[in-house]
Amino acid sequence: MPATEQTWRNQTKMHVIFAVSGVIMLVATVWMMAADHLREWKDWQLADRKKDAWMLQARHDELADQYSRTMTQYDSEIRRLDGQEIGDGVVGNSKAR
Repeated sequence: MPATEQTWRNQTKMHVIFAVSGVIMLVATVWMMAADHLREWKDWQLADRKKDAWMLQARHDELADQYSRTMTQYDSEIRRLDGQEIGDGVVGNSKAR
């Protein structure tokens, strides 16, 4: 069978349909992006994120203060224990090992 140049559908008509559908898709995409950008709860979400950031910072500061107090207690206990003499029983026990 010899090959022919004839196509199954009209190419001009297919090009027009493709161009129109492409323009419709472009308009729909721009419309969806605009609707997403102009959504009404965007300001609420931004305020909630700021509140979450504030809460995380407050929690971080509280934990940092708690850590600082604990380390101060440990330092004072280490200084107190360093000032005491080591008893003979402790030295004798470690020599026996």
